[in-house]
Amino acid sequence: MSADYRRIRWARIAPDCYVRSVLAALMVIAAITKGLSPGESARAVFDGMPFVGRLLIVQAELAFGVILASGLWRCFVHDAAMLVFTVFALIAMRSVLSGEESCGCFGAAVVDPRVILLIDLLAVAALLATRRGGGRLFYSAWKRVRLVVVVITLMGVPLGFAMSKLAPVHGVAVESVDKFVLLEPETWVGKKLPLLEVLEGKPELASGVWVVLMHHHGCSDCQRVMPGYERRLIRGERVLLVETPPFPKGTAKDGFNRGFARLPDDRDWFVHTPVEIIINDGVVVSVDSELLLDEEAKL
Repeated sequence: MSADYRRIRWARIAPDCYVRSVLAALMVIAAITKGLSPGESARAVFDGMPFVGRLLIVQAELAFGVILASGLWRCFVHDAAMLVFTVFALIAMRSVLSGEESCGCFGAAVVDPRVILLIDLLAVAALLATRRGGGRLFYSAWKRVRLVVVVITLMGVPLGFAMSKLAPVHGVAVESVDKFVLLEPETWVGKKLPLLEVLEGKPELASGVWVVLMHHHGCSDCQRVMPGYERRLIRGERVLLVETPPFPKGTAKDGFNRGFARLPDDRDWFVHTPVEIIINDGVVVSVDSELLLDEEAKL
């Protein structure tokens, strides 16, 4: 094959094909990384979405990426991609406005949501610029349809199996889980605090009344409520500030002062932060995850 023929052949490929191929690759990579990174990509867990819901979202993103690359139902899928990336842009914008370090779009890979927002906006612009009108929206070759189904199955089934293995465990004793733990403080009321045996640098929580605040350094809402609890701690109140991993780089893992503790970073913890837990003699009395609303009500 001569160089001139190859140049002519590549020149015949429409620009929209290049755009769809690049965006399809991004979607497939995003689906796989989210599926294999239950900790950083489990924002759906934080919103109460069950495993089945998260599985369907990841599988749908994977399937749409494969279909986008295949060229099936060209006009319809092209327009659908514009809608999909517009939604992605809105999600990234929400992460930017809330000050999050990462939107979890690529799982454990921490990517600045401003970068994700820029990519999504460029994707929408590229799709708009390469949109072709007319054509038969749902026409396709059945051989290509069968190939796409096979590809989606071969990729989706192993990914779903891996997600099931990486799914967080809940409803069991915390100390018995060594990988992924889903904490649901709302279900602890009237029960012994399940974190008593695993907290690093913990004070004597088993006696007296304590106010426990679970927080994370990358949580903007946590940073807004922390000063109030720190002031209470300085005043001598029984307050315990529990930090959840991952921790900032360069911080020590031991030598905590009274009033500060950490969950061990030898496993992944899924919990909505900030959350206040009040305990009496080690038993959970109340749980409050609407701390910002409470603060606004006091104003």
